Amino acid sequence: MTLKLGVILLAVFPGEEFRGGKLKPIVTIILIAINVAVYLYTSFSSNLPLLESSDESIMQLGFKPIYIFTNPAEALIKVFTSMFVHADIFHIFFNMYFLWLFGSRLEGFIGHKRYLALYLLSGISAVLFHVAFIPVGGYDSLLVPAVGASGAISGVLGAYLLMLPYTRLVVCMFFILLPFCFRLSAAAFLILWFAEQVIYGYMRLGGVAYFAHVGGFVMGILLAPWLARCVSRKPSFLENFYRYLNELYGIQIIRPRGIGRTTKVILMILLILVAGGFIYGAYLTSSQQVQPFHVLDVYATVENVLQRDQVALTVEDGQLSFSTSQLTYVRILVNRLTPILYDKSNAGNSVNRTLEYTTIVNNIKVPVVFQGVIQYDNEGLVVYASGTVQSRVVQYDTRTGRYVLSDYITIDFTLDRSEVEYSVFTVLCFAAASIGVFAVPAVLKAEEATIFTRPEFPEIFPYI
Repeated sequence: MTLKLGVILLAVFPGEEFRGGKLKPIVTIILIAINVAVYLYTSFSSNLPLLESSDESIMQLGFKPIYIFTNPAEALIKVFTSMFVHADIFHIFFNMYFLWLFGSRLEGFIGHKRYLALYLLSGISAVLFHVAFIPVGGYDSLLVPAVGASGAISGVLGAYLLMLPYTRLVVCMFFILLPFCFRLSAAAFLILWFAEQVIYGYMRLGGVAYFAHVGGFVMGILLAPWLARCVSRKPSFLENFYRYLNELYGIQIIRPRGIGRTTKVILMILLILVAGGFIYGAYLTSSQQVQPFHVLDVYATVENVLQRDQVALTVEDGQLSFSTSQLTYVRILVNRLTPILYDKSNAGNSVNRTLEYTTIVNNIKVPVVFQGVIQYDNEGLVVYASGTVQSRVVQYDTRTGRYVLSDYITIDFTLDRSEVEYSVFTVLCFAAASIGVFAVPAVLKAEEATIFTRPEFPEIFPYI
């Protein structure tokens, strides 16, 4: 993992040669291979092969929360396909690096099947938390495709925290080009990382689905005691000897198994904050104290090329606002239709119209010719529309540094509005809150989940 903050660069490396049990990390290797293969496939069709995935592949394979309301079957499929799609080369590199760094160690202890179950269940939990956080974090995320294995990998990190807290990492901070490296226990690093995800999630920092990371991590914590019970490991001679001295004479030579008290307190506070946020989200949606919005399924065809996407519509104080789309034809179409998507004068009517008008794009007047049928609801907002739009495309001229009009294009389209059931959000919020609450006992009984004890104290953060 690499974190850039100003001129500071943070990098994490293994602090010791350590593998769990006799099992080789076969599932970890297979998962990395699948993720890399999918990335190669999605990136070769992009404008920058190997450097980023194409927008079309992200739209086709990524998970949009709106699918839960418009197409539940597709939503279920996209939950799994989205786990193996990555946006760019850095996204997949650091995800796979973290999967190998922590997953290859953990798999040797818990076994291939349980490790795969942890990975998939954590990925599902990540999607649940991501969707359930929308009422609190904002409804813009409803239409943004989420991709990446981060949520599933976060589950591996959560289980690792309770099961292997005393393994070591080397953390290097680079000030400009000068490295400053120190050893750190896995428990210290992971608790700091988890706190960062929760804080950044509530700060609504864009571009990253932080609560997806939170969801995977919490699921990993929840599953850790069950995974540990499946591990058969005989205590070493020294461990039995130390335990004998402790039980007979009260002499404690090694620190107790499990994460420290400070770590437990911090984890429980974070879990309470997470569960509390979802309970608040359930309150907002159940009491309908949210800004109402609608979703348009948009089908746009240009020269036999079909693009499909969803956009959100909101009317506030008599003004229409809508989300944008990453698909070119869909984005152009919705922009050109803006003047007729909301028309109070035709509220409750279905009209067949031919219109000529202009819209403003990048301060340029763009001519539009519309022919089609539009059906409005009682508030004057479009419910259904179909027809054709002829317009010119605005392009950026690199030679002059200005936007210019290109040739005309014809877009055949269909718009179909679907509604969002806020009661679904209420159920999802309670489900996510329950996972956070059920993870608390796992933290309280962390000693039962720890399967590898180090006698040495960490060199820094001695109480974590």
